[in-house]
Amino acid sequence: MEAICRDNKALKRVDFPALGKPTIPTDKDIVKRLYQIKYNIIMRKISPFAQKVYQLVKKVPAGKVTTYKTIARALNTKAYQAVGQALRKNPFAPNVPCHRVIKSDGTIGGFNGKTSGKETQRKINLLKKEGVEFKNNKSVNLKKQLFPYNSPYQDQ
Repeated sequence: MEAICRDNKALKRVDFPALGKPTIPTDKDIVKRLYQIKYNIIMRKISPFAQKVYQLVKKVPAGKVTTYKTIARALNTKAYQAVGQALRKNPFAPNVPCHRVIKSDGTIGGFNGKTSGKETQRKINLLKKEGVEFKNNKSVNLKKQLFPYNSPYQDQ
């Protein structure tokens, strides 16, 4: 590898053979690195509890749902509302698909900080696009579509 150095107002090339040939990063490499930096900055501001919630929600595949209660149990806590609050502040959507988390009774729950109106309808539409079936356009058949997972945080 070589570099250009300023020496007494003149530019000269300096070789660094141990480093190999220089490579020019592609746009894809730059975007990936910027995303990693942004991710690391965001993760520093997120509580360990919320990080665990996001890791669990990331495992829920399209066409399946989980509940706030299921996530809380997987984390060995009864803090169902804290799970909802962590998801309300989810900075990683859609990579962390918080729209796949619903209430234990099969109803929608909240979305984007709202519990009714356009936002909850948007959540229903997202789930329908992924193949989740609704009863009376309001609730999900949990026996059929609940995602069962064993959490690394759950005592076995």
